Amino acid sequence: MSEFSRGIDERIDYLKNTLIQIKLENKNPNAIFDYQVYTAEFESMYWEIVTKNLSFEEFLELIFSYLWRKTDDNLKEIRNTINGQIKEEINNKFDELMKNLEQLKFKREYIDENALGDLVNAIIEAKTAIQYELNNVENWFRRSKTSTYSEYDISLPIEIATKVINNIYPNQIFAPATKFSAPGILKGKTLKSFVDIYFTLFDNIIKHCSTTNFSPSVEVEVIINDFIVEINIVNQLPEHTDHNILSEKIKEINDSVVTYKSHERASKEGGTGFYKINKIISVDLDSRRKISVSASDNKFRVQLIIDAWGLLYENTDY
Repeated sequence: MSEFSRGIDERIDYLKNTLIQIKLENKNPNAIFDYQVYTAEFESMYWEIVTKNLSFEEFLELIFSYLWRKTDDNLKEIRNTINGQIKEEINNKFDELMKNLEQLKFKREYIDENALGDLVNAIIEAKTAIQYELNNVENWFRRSKTSTYSEYDISLPIEIATKVINNIYPNQIFAPATKFSAPGILKGKTLKSFVDIYFTLFDNIIKHCSTTNFSPSVEVEVIINDFIVEINIVNQLPEHTDHNILSEKIKEINDSVVTYKSHERASKEGGTGFYKINKIISVDLDSRRKISVSASDNKFRVQLIIDAWGLLYENTDY
């Protein structure tokens, strides 16, 4: 019996600590969760990005779709492994135990038939029970068709957008300082939109304010007040900035973002700059907003005030 119990424990441990793990380059070679990007997959995605000239939104959608496909494949393999290899190995352990009991009955002169019958019944019940539990475990590895992204901290989209910017512009030093008035949790469905907002703002800073010898300092402040989220981003301007041209541009932006035409322009321009941000907040997030930009003391300032009713996660202790 001790050998049987040890064999069952070993199979369960193998499933939990060897198979249901994430495969890394030099670790967990037998793990089923494999998110490594192989050459053929990388080339296929790269070709799609280049030939279709994907926008950042479309690029994110491509990556998320790829990761979900990988996840579905991993989940399917785990289910197949549980229903196949693991069930078979555990069934074999039960069969070996029953075979040993039969042999024991013939080797001993006296065997309490009633006790043996009770033991056999208990083994059969245990075998049925463990098969039932394996079926339950197998069902854990099914993705709900209505699955949504988990709630997330308000700092996460800033971190994601920063990493993307640093990957796109490896020669720039981009490390925004962040400040939060209070902790806050946003609903998972909003993650992509907020990443897009921060990425667009950060990308504008790099394109319009960075030079070979100048990487502007950037400050991001997020203020949460009831169901209002206020985002303030301040960045340095290069010394050679033409403030007359900048003032005209600021007036154009402030005049445009308050009109419905900004939605049309976002579409025509492929979703760039403040026109794109206006569209993300008002259409994608379906929220009221106020967008304003200004410049003073050789700094450029962006303020977004977003009605976050329906965006903030309410079931929180914050």
